[in-house]
Amino acid sequence: MRLRKLIHDPYKLLRAMRLREGHVLLDIGCGTGFLSLPAASIVGDRGLIYAVDVSDKYLWRLRQRADRLGVKNILTIRTRAEELDGIPDNSIDRAVFMLSLHHIGDRAEALSRVRRKLKQDGLLMVYEPIASRMLGHGTEPSEIIPLLREKGFEPQLFEKGLLFWTAVFTPL
Repeated sequence: MRLRKLIHDPYKLLRAMRLREGHVLLDIGCGTGFLSLPAASIVGDRGLIYAVDVSDKYLWRLRQRADRLGVKNILTIRTRAEELDGIPDNSIDRAVFMLSLHHIGDRAEALSRVRRKLKQDGLLMVYEPIASRMLGHGTEPSEIIPLLREKGFEPQLFEKGLLFWTAVFTPL
């Protein structure tokens, strides 16, 4: 986990999506809470983190970590990104796919679902490995960005690093 924080600074990513106190964040493919736990400290008691994943094991570990730290503003939900059950429409200030979009079977449906959950002034961040540089593990921005546009998102920021790409989108 420490090495991962050196490679992927969660606070830097949360700053890039302008996460603030009182926000509601949707962390899609949250895993064990690498991004959800730091986000919970930023949004504070007036904010909420919807931490969603398909893995009961990951969600259980996240709940254990949150309980140990006394974090009360993370709601873990077992749901697929293509469904996002339990997340109200037009309720999300920020949404993020951090190293998770490439694991989703129907990306078009997942992006449509996220678009419905976001408030009109919300933001979506995608942080993904570059597939061509990671032996096929990841996504190519040249494929995902047009799909995001098709699903009602407009790019606001795009950065392509050596192994990972980051983009921030607003709903149209």
